[in-house]
Formats: sequence, C-alpha cells, structure tokens
Amino acid sequence: MKVSQMAVGENVGDEPANALSDFLAKTHRALAADDSGAVADYIPELLKADPKHFGIALATTDGHIYEIGDAAIPFTIQSISKAFVFSLALEIFGPDRVATVIGVEPSGDAFNSIRLSADNRPFKSDGEFRRDRLFGLDPRSPW
Repeated sequence: MKVSQMAVGENVGDEPANALSDFLAKTHRALAADDSGAVADYIPELLKADPKHFGIALATTDGHIYEIGDAAIPFTIQSISKAFVFSLALEIFGPDRVATVIGVEPSGDAFNSIRLSADNRPFKSDGEFRRDRLFGLDPRSPW
C-alpha cells in the first residue's frame, strides 16, 4: 500500500518525506492485521465502526499531510476531541487563564461517572464544564 502525500504550500525536499512515507507504510503493514480487541458497544456511534478499517494520517508543521490505509474514512473521535479543544483554549486564552479556569488536574472520577447533584450533569467532567464556560457556552446545554 502506498502512502499518499499532499502538500499545503511549498514543497520541501523529498528525502525526509520519503523516510516518513516509508516509516508510515512499514508501521501500517505491521499493525493492519491486528484484529485483537472489540468495537465498543456502550456508545451507539462507536458501535457503527467497522473493525476492519485502519488508517494512519499525519500532518506536519510545514503543511504536508501523509495518509495510508483507511485514513480518509470518517469516524467519530469521541473523547480525543478534548485534547483538541484544550489546545484551542490554550491558543486563544493562554496557559495562565486556562490553568485558572479549567485547571490541570483530573477529577479522579471515571469518564462516565454518574454523580447527580444540583452542581453537575451526569457524564460531564468538571473540566468540561469549566471549558464550556471559558468558551462562553451554557453548561446546561445538551451540546
């Protein structure tokens, strides 16, 4: 299987790109046949995932995007979105403001902990509430 490469902006030398393409192709070959594990059945959107799909996509800071396998097939990112939103908050508000509002320590509760009280909603961590407030979102909103 060939690694596809798209460049955004100007091209850079081929040598690093070929080394990276080779590494991604080798990694994909080494891992593609691993069918251990199971599709999560506790979240409906995850249950729709085809366990045969496997792709790798990598975007470099100089604008190159490398893809191999099923990288172009849409999929749900679920909780990994927290890392992207946290990064966005850091970029927009700065680390001091983010640390003050969101904090940097985990709650200690499982991600799907059900704690019912007047202060919180089930399945939402305290950090998500604070993040939502930082972006001006209503924490009572279902979205």
